[in-house]
Amino acid sequence: MIGYVLERQLNMAQCNDLEKVLYASGQLQGAAQTWWESYQAARPNNASPIIWLEFCRDFRARHINEEMMELKQEEFRSLRMGSMTVAEYHDTFE
Repeated sequence: MIGYVLERQLNMAQCNDLEKVLYASGQLQGAAQTWWESYQAARPNNASPIIWLEFCRDFRARHINEEMMELKQEEFRSLRMGSMTVAEYHDTFE
């Protein structure tokens, strides 16, 4: 969910931290949405608003397996264009 494309779009729209969190959290579904509701409920009433970096960090810690991240990083490092077109290379990377 929280990926390069989403973050780029939010930056292009010149969203501030609060807007980024509101938009991204509004896109969550299923287990991710349940996590978000619990995450918010567990915060004290007087807590400061959740900033974007905090949201990203905690979301990734809960929903993105560290081993999978390492695997994807290795896939990226070993990606070679070869005979692919730029569009095919882009699609493979994404």
